[in-house]
Amino acid sequence: MTHKEYILKRFRLFHAGKEHPIIRYNLLFFIKNEYDWETTDREMRQAYEDLPICGSSKGLYLPETQAEIDEQVEIHKKKIMAYWRKIKALKRYKIESDPIQKELF
Repeated sequence: MTHKEYILKRFRLFHAGKEHPIIRYNLLFFIKNEYDWETTDREMRQAYEDLPICGSSKGLYLPETQAEIDEQVEIHKKKIMAYWRKIKALKRYKIESDPIQKELF
């Protein structure tokens, strides 16, 4: 069983729905101890990055209802828009127009 398969199985069994979250540290603990896999937090996050795993202030969970999915979609849309605003601001910014930055060169 791969990390991804284990994670999806665990979420389907124990962490389906916003009311049954798990914190990332505990998920990593289960991966390391139940399967004796040496893995890092980064490797674990990469394993579930393309799974429909959602996050809240209480932890990670697998959405159980359409409302939970819709809520997460809206959260991610807001993040995308914030990133686009930052990209536009950065593209408009010219280093030569910043007097402090000019003095550094």
